[in-house]
Amino acid sequence: MSLRGAAVLVGFALSGASALVLEVLWSRKLALLMGSTVEAFSAMLAAVMGGLALGGWLGGKVADRGGNLARVFVLLQVLIGALAVGSVAVMGGLLYLFRALHGALPHGVFMGLQFALGAGLLLAPTVLMGMTFPVLSRHITGSLQESGFRVGAAFSANTLGTVAGALAGGFLLVPLLGLMGSAWVAGGLNLAAAALVLATSR
Repeated sequence: MSLRGAAVLVGFALSGASALVLEVLWSRKLALLMGSTVEAFSAMLAAVMGGLALGGWLGGKVADRGGNLARVFVLLQVLIGALAVGSVAVMGGLLYLFRALHGALPHGVFMGLQFALGAGLLLAPTVLMGMTFPVLSRHITGSLQESGFRVGAAFSANTLGTVAGALAGGFLLVPLLGLMGSAWVAGGLNLAAAALVLATSR
């Protein structure tokens, strides 16, 4: 495997690790906002899965257009990194808003507002996450004969990264750095993935 190919796989693994660290943080934040309930988990799961599905569709459209897909991947990672920090910070601010509104609104309206704001915050970063796989898959596919191995290797690297991110997020980062500190780490992983792919694509 070439240096460029290895760098892409490592970059995609870092991207996957960041995604799962963020999912851990989002679930913790939503639990603070909405309580440790089925509603909180449903909000996170619906936003994440819906965003990934929409992002996969949009990413396929972008990949079909061709162009410099390495730079597209880099841009996606930079945006995800920025939204990683921003979404966790904004959720912290929502806690004060919900405390002020609690009791002032009917229960159903209050729960709907919580769900809409919580899930809405996750939509943009998860759409961008969903776009990364089709974009990167098209970027690394040189021919039809090579596509199976290369896409499979990319998916494996990303899956290993998600496993590492889930374990690190729940058992290491949050206990040591807290939610906001862990968000900065997640954003840093995205920037590292962007830098790695950008450096080796030249």
